[in-house]
Amino acid sequence: MALTLERGTVRIIRSDDKYHEFNLLTTCRVNERQAIKSNFDNRAVKIAWNLEEGDYVTFFDNTSTIENNNENVHKSLTFDCVGTGKTEIANMPSKVKECLSGYVWRKYNRDWGYVELFYDPDFKGNSVKIFLSEFAVDTFHSMSSWWFDNTAASLKWDKLGETCTFAFYENSDGTGKRIDFLMGSQQQGNLLKDKALKNFDFLNMHNSISCFKWSKREPKKQSMEVVKIDFDASQVKTVSVGNTAGIVKGKNNSDDTHEYVLTAGQNVNMTNSVTFNRDVSVDVTAGFTVSYEPDKGYGGSISMAYNHGEKWSSGGGSSASNSINLSSTKTITIPERCLFTIDWKLEISSLPATPFTAKLTSWYDFQVRGSQYDPTCGWYKRDELIKGEFKGDFSYQTVLNTSYEPLK
Repeated sequence: MALTLERGTVRIIRSDDKYHEFNLLTTCRVNERQAIKSNFDNRAVKIAWNLEEGDYVTFFDNTSTIENNNENVHKSLTFDCVGTGKTEIANMPSKVKECLSGYVWRKYNRDWGYVELFYDPDFKGNSVKIFLSEFAVDTFHSMSSWWFDNTAASLKWDKLGETCTFAFYENSDGTGKRIDFLMGSQQQGNLLKDKALKNFDFLNMHNSISCFKWSKREPKKQSMEVVKIDFDASQVKTVSVGNTAGIVKGKNNSDDTHEYVLTAGQNVNMTNSVTFNRDVSVDVTAGFTVSYEPDKGYGGSISMAYNHGEKWSSGGGSSASNSINLSSTKTITIPERCLFTIDWKLEISSLPATPFTAKLTSWYDFQVRGSQYDPTCGWYKRDELIKGEFKGDFSYQTVLNTSYEPLK
């Protein structure tokens, strides 16, 4: 029977088939290094895992320090377990077999992906995966301190994001010979259709990789359909900001009613924000249609329009804050001969984080998967669904509470 692990579980297996199993979700945090349990330290011959897509675990030998999360883990021999959403199992390559002493759980941007270097030709031996989201874009990254410096003999880039390019260089400063034709898109011809090089012989770069750089090919234009989010009172959170005029208590000894004038002023900030689960280049404008019924509370909808604009990274977004000066005067009629209490409060109505899905249309000057040629502009057009989240303040009201007690 095939091995099946729960999501988030990693299993370290020794040569005697004994194993140590742990779940990342309950035992550690992202980007925090952990030591392998002592009687499995330097004894792993197999590793099995079941991780979400976008998650990976890097195991490393004792060259790297467990305590220093900022240290370059690639100076060690490593083995990467990449999440596929199902159980995977792998035998350890000879150079890391029974040599692993720690691990770190990380997440990567699946839109950018990774490339993989191998120690031996034909994609054999130990390997290292270079996840693009770990490294700054359009920057030369030296590998002089890496275990893999000047040791690679083959490579794969089939997991490279389709809007990304990647290059390796002979020298640590980005000079010398290079392999600079790695692209995530399909436009690479039959020779490179598998996105792999089983050796570097024809490039004369065997054991000669010491630097890399990656870049993004941005869409020429993006647009997104107008999104409408309907909501009702059960979704709205009303936050009491405070008393605009305080609580006023008094006495009307007169046999006549009394007009009490209440004046208040206060500055408040009203903020809304939108985030997306991937890179987009759009500006967002949100408009509200809001209704209020005393017995039901707030309800209505948010309509969000988009234009091609500033680049947002995954998980990033746009926010806007509007400072409002509330200044109001209210006249209250106090009944005759009574004790009275007036409580006048300002309330901001806020919609908590609310998910939405929208159609994103992108135009590229190169062909990407699922795109079609658009003769109106000469670019390749692709429609896809994108997920996002809206939250923010959309209205305010002043709430008046009065109470009267007749004089005895």
